[in-house]
Amino acid sequence: MQVPSSSDEDSEPGELSDNGSQHSTSGGPGSVGSASLAPNNARRVSSTPSVSSLGGQLTAGSNGSRRQSINNGGGNTPGSSSTSASMAAAAVAVVGTMPGVSPPDLSITSANEDEEKRKELLQMYVFVLRCIAYPFNSTHPSDIPRRYIKVTRTNLETIRQRFRSFLNGDTQIVADEAFILSVESYCDIFLSSDRITNLVKSGGCSSHDLRELFRNSIEKRVRCLPDVEGVSRETVISSWLAKYDAIYRGDEDPRRSNARINAANMDLYLSKDHLYDLFQGILDVPKYEHQILYNACQLDNSDEQAAQIRRELDALRHAIENNSLPQLEFTKNEMKLRYKEERWNAYKQLKENLEKLPLSKVNPDHKPKKGGHIINASMLMNEDSESTLTKSDTALTFTLEVIIHEVQGISFLQPHKIVYCTMEIEGGEKLRTDAALADKPKWRTQGDFKSNQPLPVLKIKLYTENSSLISLDDKELGRLVLYPNSNWLETPDNYVMTPKHHQSNNDKIKIKIGVKMDKPQGMKKCGYLYCMGQSHWKKWKKRFFVLIQVSQYTFALCSYHTKKSDPQEMIQVDGYTVDYTDSPPDENCKSENKAELFHFKGVKEGDWIYFASADENDRQLWIQKLYQATGQTHKPIPHNSVSISLSSGKTTERSRARKHGMEDFVQANPLDFDHNRLFAQLQSLSLEKRLNDNYTSLGWLSPGQKFLLDEFSSRYGVRNCYRHLSYIDELLTYADKGQMIDATLIQYSYMHCISHFKNSGSVTITVDEKEMYDDINSKLQTWLTKNITNFWNYYPFGKPDGALKATVQLFEKLKMDDGRKTENQQKEFAAEMKKLMEIAALENYTSLSSYVQASATNGSATDYEKKLEEVLVLAESCRDLLRMTEEYYDDIWSKFPGLLNYHSEVLWSLFSVDMDDAIKAQPEDTWNCFMLFQLLNDYLKSEPNLRNGKFHKHLRVLFAPKVIRYIDLMESSIALSINVNFQKETWIHVEGGNAASEDLLYKLGKLQQFVSYLSWPDEVFGKHLTQRINLMAADMIGSCVKRTSDFFETKLKRKRRNIDYLLPPEICVAINVVVSCLKQLPELCGGEVDGGQHHYHTDINTYLNDTLVMFRNQLIEKLNAAIEAVLSKLSNYDEGTITASLFSWMKPGDELATNYIKSVGRNLKMLSDKIIYEKFMGPLFCCWYEKILYLINEWLTDRLDVSLHPYQISTISLLMQGLTEYFEGVGVPESIMKNHLYHSISTHIQIEQGSNRDADNQGNTVIDSST
Repeated sequence: MQVPSSSDEDSEPGELSDNGSQHSTSGGPGSVGSASLAPNNARRVSSTPSVSSLGGQLTAGSNGSRRQSINNGGGNTPGSSSTSASMAAAAVAVVGTMPGVSPPDLSITSANEDEEKRKELLQMYVFVLRCIAYPFNSTHPSDIPRRYIKVTRTNLETIRQRFRSFLNGDTQIVADEAFILSVESYCDIFLSSDRITNLVKSGGCSSHDLRELFRNSIEKRVRCLPDVEGVSRETVISSWLAKYDAIYRGDEDPRRSNARINAANMDLYLSKDHLYDLFQGILDVPKYEHQILYNACQLDNSDEQAAQIRRELDALRHAIENNSLPQLEFTKNEMKLRYKEERWNAYKQLKENLEKLPLSKVNPDHKPKKGGHIINASMLMNEDSESTLTKSDTALTFTLEVIIHEVQGISFLQPHKIVYCTMEIEGGEKLRTDAALADKPKWRTQGDFKSNQPLPVLKIKLYTENSSLISLDDKELGRLVLYPNSNWLETPDNYVMTPKHHQSNNDKIKIKIGVKMDKPQGMKKCGYLYCMGQSHWKKWKKRFFVLIQVSQYTFALCSYHTKKSDPQEMIQVDGYTVDYTDSPPDENCKSENKAELFHFKGVKEGDWIYFASADENDRQLWIQKLYQATGQTHKPIPHNSVSISLSSGKTTERSRARKHGMEDFVQANPLDFDHNRLFAQLQSLSLEKRLNDNYTSLGWLSPGQKFLLDEFSSRYGVRNCYRHLSYIDELLTYADKGQMIDATLIQYSYMHCISHFKNSGSVTITVDEKEMYDDINSKLQTWLTKNITNFWNYYPFGKPDGALKATVQLFEKLKMDDGRKTENQQKEFAAEMKKLMEIAALENYTSLSSYVQASATNGSATDYEKKLEEVLVLAESCRDLLRMTEEYYDDIWSKFPGLLNYHSEVLWSLFSVDMDDAIKAQPEDTWNCFMLFQLLNDYLKSEPNLRNGKFHKHLRVLFAPKVIRYIDLMESSIALSINVNFQKETWIHVEGGNAASEDLLYKLGKLQQFVSYLSWPDEVFGKHLTQRINLMAADMIGSCVKRTSDFFETKLKRKRRNIDYLLPPEICVAINVVVSCLKQLPELCGGEVDGGQHHYHTDINTYLNDTLVMFRNQLIEKLNAAIEAVLSKLSNYDEGTITASLFSWMKPGDELATNYIKSVGRNLKMLSDKIIYEKFMGPLFCCWYEKILYLINEWLTDRLDVSLHPYQISTISLLMQGLTEYFEGVGVPESIMKNHLYHSISTHIQIEQGSNRDADNQGNTVIDSST
């Protein structure tokens, strides 16, 4: 959660300065008021107001003015600037009317206000520094959401230019056509979109968003591409994304980009130095001022920071106990007592948090322990009775390092003697050095010991090895006993050892050793002090004291005896006040050198203790440590006569701070400030900083900012509800200015506020908070309504991810703020969403309509053409909008069944108004509007939720009369064109038929295509249109064939009958016309009903086939007239006739057979070349051939009783040879070629040849019977 829970505390309506004047709480950049340094208890206003107080009253405003002043970056909210100016003018006018008072200089007033604002920021910065230096409430956020680099308007233009350069071929990136088309589509749809531009302006577009849009786009394209062997679709996508990254990056150095990203990522690491730098920038604190405050606050001293917290908590406890907390105005009187309980619980929580903190060095990302530290839980919760420490609570462990360097003064030993040393802590392990020769006794041997005694006894002995066989023990030369403590210096020193009693005193043995005794972590100070107290240490004497930190909030002062691990006596210093004193404590405090001692005391209710130190510096160190341990608010100040040499360095820092006017900031009491207001300003400035950084934060604070604000809120008792309310108000202020704000962030804070106000029986609610809550509800309602109704523009292509979904969820929480979702509430909310979607449809359609009208460029078109063109473009835009809405927002609206469908219907209903207007404006009998119907109908039929919906039905009703009218006119036009075209037809071959037939078939095909493309949504009317078109096509084709048949018959009759008859080419054209109609008949009249074709299709098909049969028969009859003529001429040579001898005398040749065979060949060739319908040609050739054979055979059969003339035999033989050759060439089957007629003719000719052998001598050809 962005804003964690904290203690509750509120502010008074205004702040007063030290002289009692009330200052304005409105401020300029970087501040929220000019009275931040005024203590809360200074609230009286003089009965005769001064100039400044009068001006402050005029500008103070109501209770709610404070939150209005917390604006973007500390600047004025909309309208506040003019209000402040008018108030200032009123103040000047009032002052100007006072007798003897001249109006103040406005420049001086402005300068003073700026100075007060600067002071407020510095004071706020001191509080921030302490929160950074020693946090004990907040933890490092573990679920840090990833934030991506923000795309600015400059970046967007650069990106567009880089992609344009790629498409223009100005880069060296190699890409295939598919990738280039994908980039073109990406640029046209996304990069060039005004909605993306608006998203960039709002600060809600990241480089990741643009990349994801490209990824989604190419994934759809790649799925449609055919598979390539060896290359997976994932490989293609990865390759394209790599090329996209190269285009996006352009010529930018990757190292520079990485450096920028790394610099921005520094905010993820919560080091103290980074937090210091971060809030220096937020609060506009110069570096030198930071350094002064850093040193003056001793931020590098963790003990001092912990002591500062204890002092703050002690002051808070006294304020609660004395009822001196700021008096807030609550909505109910009984909340005043509840407020004191809240502050007391907050105090105990802070104390508990401090106790949980480990005694080790505190880091910003510390994690407090869940359990207590050393003391019992009862010590934390029981504030009425003093907790009791046990000796085990003060257990310490010391580490001693003893280094023996060398021994001197043993020259009395022989040089070759072996010497060594032993060392031990009394009651512990004994260690020894290595052996060394007596002439060079040096070791530098270190011994390490562990002890739980603050005053251990260290024993060191020197030995020489005994070479006597009788003695078992080595000889001891001397010993040394030391009483080290943690104050000992580590520097090695020479000590004189005590020799054995039998040695001469003149032989002084010196040993050089170094002893280091480390301080345990919990020990803050140790040393010898003279002491006497009322309840403890009742006798004035010198004792060894140790100040032990048991926990973060508990310190014990213990006195120890030598070699003892448990304290002799001890006290818990909590509650004592330490201070300097000059006078001796009592007459009983007798000491030889009392006058040379330096005294101080510790006092608490019912007890006192006097101390004395032999050194002034030591006294100051004891006072400083005890001052930090007691948590007292009174700071001990030495008397003028006392030397302060030890604290000269700290005095220098204080003097430096005092010199720069910053000592007051360091010494200020946190309870004297309205931390609710200070926190609101700090939060506002932090948010401004965050929204202006390089990340698409969407209002989410950085981890460092969140960490500090959590700590500040908890430590200084910011009211949790007020914190959330001020944050929501700040976010909504930025949102109203066009900044992209994540609704999830607002929802987190808003849900806390809802919970707080719903539990008004157990929490406190101030009047200001109630006013803010009501105001925020109104603002939130407006903002959410605006965002939902304009989701198409505010969240283009579903970006930022999840933003619209979070907005809808927050709107649902707003409408059902009691946390219960009853059935009625859900219905009411669904109805509310339905209204919003209706408004959204209106907003979307208005936007599209305005865009289409603005982009219309066809200036030469008439009004009705322009209207139709605009409606067409508008229809395409509406279709694209709804498809993208379904693609990018369907998962959001799926929670509300039918809502997206309702939005679509409303959008189309709005469109229908403009569509009806444009259709009505069209002249009669104009048909361009059918493109509009086809566009809309195809889309509506593809959408199950819109198919046969309200708009779809309206579309059918609107266009049905036009379709019927169009078909009627087309039918009349086609019928008329048939008459006209056939009247002027030249019967020249055109494509499949002639000009008239092809024109007819083309028109019928287009009309059929028109009806098919209409894809009429109503099944009944659609079938009616299909049936009518098919019937009309059948009628028109029948009329065409009828005219062709008439022409065919007429054309055949015009030619006379002769042997070398040649068919006219128009005959072939006529045949092709019928064939072409027959081929296209299934398409033009092929509608099916109930599994069968229409009867009119069957009728026209039969008619066309019958016509072709008729054509074939007439052709065969016409062509066979030639063979009949040939046979007729051969009849002149019949035996017994008068003409036989005459024609025989003329000696005829083979011209008759040759001419006929040539005419047959030419007709076959023409028919084969010009008629392309095999089903017609095959039967024609077969029937023709069979008919010829039939006529020849009949002719021969009639002459069985007479002999044939040789000429007749030779002619028949030539005819059979020629016919066989030509008809085989056109593909007549063998079975037909050699049928029974052929054999009958061949046999007859052979017989005749046998009876006329003389004819064989004349060169006649005899037909081989074997063939």
